[in-house]
Amino acid sequence: MKKFLLFFCAALLLMSCSKEAPEGKKQVTFNVKGDWSMTTSEMKGGTKSGSMSANGTDMTDLWIFDYMGENLVNTIHQVPEDDDWGTPTLDLDYGSHNLYFVASRGINPTVNNTSKTILFTKVSDTFWKSLNLNVTPSSDGDRDIDLDRVVTKLKLTITDEIAEGTSTLNITPNVWYYGIDYTTGAPTNSASSQAISVSVPSNYIGQTGQYATVFSFSAIAEWHTDVLFQAKTSGGDVLGEVTLNNVPFKRNRATNFEGPLYGSSGTGTITVNDTWEPDTNYVW
Repeated sequence: MKKFLLFFCAALLLMSCSKEAPEGKKQVTFNVKGDWSMTTSEMKGGTKSGSMSANGTDMTDLWIFDYMGENLVNTIHQVPEDDDWGTPTLDLDYGSHNLYFVASRGINPTVNNTSKTILFTKVSDTFWKSLNLNVTPSSDGDRDIDLDRVVTKLKLTITDEIAEGTSTLNITPNVWYYGIDYTTGAPTNSASSQAISVSVPSNYIGQTGQYATVFSFSAIAEWHTDVLFQAKTSGGDVLGEVTLNNVPFKRNRATNFEGPLYGSSGTGTITVNDTWEPDTNYVW
């Protein structure tokens, strides 16, 4: 009898500790997955559960926005310190859901649920996916989600020596996108002629082959903008500059330029063929 009572109490304790969804809801765990590697031409996107990184750098934020009709009914924001980082669990009401996933390592994100956007002060690698899910009592409790990259990347490589006195490299696109519509993945919050400043470490002075990289949110269709690239002193004096005209950008694709910054003639122009090859490498 004592053994039976002990077994019965242990069973009750186990049942009380298990986590179950409330009545009328289904508990679903989302495994954020994919291949997050990136080449210098085509940029391949994705992640793996528990270790979301691209190019050896971890994502810093993961969001899920859960809508039923026009109503936002659940929001999850995860950071790498969370125990279930990359495998979030939601208690979903029975019925039709539109879920939106965003993973990013952008700087200073601001979420606006009224405009349904996330705005960053500095854009970096970011991935997105939407999912329509009809939840019933018999729905699968585990879902794999493959996120797709929603940014483009510009890499500018300097072939001459970094001049003495250079403090920053300043990249000023005529148009650049700092936000994402988290329901569509489309770029938002465009800025005009806003300089992006990259600090130059003192040990880079005199070196060749140094580069600056910046990211923008991007549409799927190719778009173009002019870019001003400058080397400046700490006081703001320009030591070298080049203007790149009609630079092509496209979601999930890197655009690479290289050339002299200090000894250049000051203007570079590209003519783009309508049919794109995988690489987008140029010399100014």
